Amino acid sequence: MNKFKQSFNCELKILEKFRESFEKFLRDSGIEDELCQRIIIGLNELVSNIIVHANHADPERFFTASAQVNAGMLEIRFSHGGDFFKPDQIELPEIDSLPEGGFGLFIINSLFDQVEYLQESSGENTIKLLKKI
Repeated sequence: MNKFKQSFNCELKILEKFRESFEKFLRDSGIEDELCQRIIIGLNELVSNIIVHANHADPERFFTASAQVNAGMLEIRFSHGGDFFKPDQIELPEIDSLPEGGFGLFIINSLFDQVEYLQESSGENTIKLLKKI
C-alpha cells in the first residue's frame, strides 16, 4: 500500500509544489498518466478552494493532504482548520454556461466517485475523496 502525507501553508504559491509532490505519489502508485492528470486537475481546484475560501490565503494557516492506494481504491483526505464548506448551499452550474463560481465544485464532483465534507468534533474540517483506479 502506497501512502502520502504532507502539510502545506495556505498561500497560492504552494500549488505547484503540491501538484508536483502529489503527482509523484500517483505515478509511484502505478496510476496511468491520463487518470493521473485528471486527478491533479480536480485536486488543484480543491486545494485552491481550501486556500482561498476556507483559509482566506492566510500563510499562517496550514492544511494537510494525505492519501493511500489500496485494493484498487484511491482515498484522499484534506484537513484544515478554516471555514467549513457546505456543498449543499452551492448550486452547481450548467456545463453550457460559463458561471462566475461553482465550476471548480462541478469539476471535483465529476472527477471523483465520492466526495464528503466533514466537520470533526475537534473543529477541524476534512474533505474525503474516493476514486476507483
